[in-house]
Amino acid sequence: MKKISILVFFIIIIALLTACQKETTPYDVISINLTNHEILYIQSKKNPDIYLDAIFELKAKHPSAFSTEKLTKNSNLEHYNIEHTSAESSMYILEDGKIKDELNGDITKEEIVQEIETLL
Repeated sequence: MKKISILVFFIIIIALLTACQKETTPYDVISINLTNHEILYIQSKKNPDIYLDAIFELKAKHPSAFSTEKLTKNSNLEHYNIEHTSAESSMYILEDGKIKDELNGDITKEEIVQEIETLL
């Protein structure tokens, strides 16, 4: 009986500890530093999408502009004063730390590539 009560106690403790863990953000943020702009790609962890395809295409066309040193991955949007509430991916173009443009919704890879290429 004592063994069963100890086992139940540990199961309850484990259940409580796992329930109290902080929920992680449902997205990753990839920052791309260009000469006069910064691009924030907010990637939904649920589904990689056309934004990532556009970044790969741009990296192939402009390898120096999209070098590894210019890419940073984190999950902290507070630094940028951006409140991203959508579960879908988005892309923000920043100029001097302020949002210049936001790409999201029904947009094609070609439109994303074209928009970013105007910044290069």
